Amino acid sequence: MCSARQSGDLMNAMTAQIRLGETFLQMGRLDDARPLLDDAVRHVTPEGAPRFRAIALEALGQLHQAQQRPEAAAPLIAEAAELRQALAAVAR
Repeated sequence: MCSARQSGDLMNAMTAQIRLGETFLQMGRLDDARPLLDDAVRHVTPEGAPRFRAIALEALGQLHQAQQRPEAAAPLIAEAAELRQALAAVAR
């Protein structure tokens, strides 16, 4: 089991990875963005960090859309939307 510090370090690393992946996506560097976003989606759980998972899922979905792969993008974007709705409901 990892300590709270290690857990926080992992979350910080995943946050940076998601942001870098989004930046690469915006630059059109899809081959650079994909492994970062894939890894973030694997490591950031809905229970642990739903907001960051939604961001990573949405970015990975946008990447698939940019690659003309709507069948891969749709479930990612749908899961991101579900997480965002759940977060909004909790915030009320």
